[in-house]
Amino acid sequence: MKKENVIILISFLLIISLVFNYQYLKTHQDEKRQFDIFSNIFVQQLHQTILHTQTLVNDDAVDEVFVNRLMNLKSDLDTLEVLVDASTYIKDFSGGLSNFSRISHLLTNGHSDYGIRPFHEEHQLTPPEEKFLRELLEIMEETHAQLTVPENPYRFNSELNHYHFNNILSENIFGYSAYNRFNSIIESYASED
Repeated sequence: MKKENVIILISFLLIISLVFNYQYLKTHQDEKRQFDIFSNIFVQQLHQTILHTQTLVNDDAVDEVFVNRLMNLKSDLDTLEVLVDASTYIKDFSGGLSNFSRISHLLTNGHSDYGIRPFHEEHQLTPPEEKFLRELLEIMEETHAQLTVPENPYRFNSELNHYHFNNILSENIFGYSAYNRFNSIIESYASED
């Protein structure tokens, strides 16, 4: 092969390599930007859910005010479930519903296997319901603390990537240990109710 042909071939391969590398970099940057948007929306929604749960357990609301706050919490939990279901960043290892969905269902429908009635029936929190929500609040707060930085509870910790995000949610919301922890809270609640 002539020297000129080799130079042309190498130049051509270099150009192709640059194009592919540029496309790869652009795709990677787009994926990171989309993850940043999603993760910030998620932690903002989780923070709002925590605030609504704190309000529900710390105020002695009754009747319509209580039911409205309970429905706001249910709506927050349903929104978190939709975010989890729609996300490509979260891999569900439990093969079922997240704890967000399970809590939401429990609040409005109870749990027939454990003899738990819907929370709205009394038109106020009973002591076992309050204890139950406080334990769930603790799980949400732990999850939130792992996902954010202390200075800004509405901002995802930029040092974490989507693998960290998935692992934190798996540990607290989806995974086997999260499922067992949630079940022990339900069993404890059912024994007190």
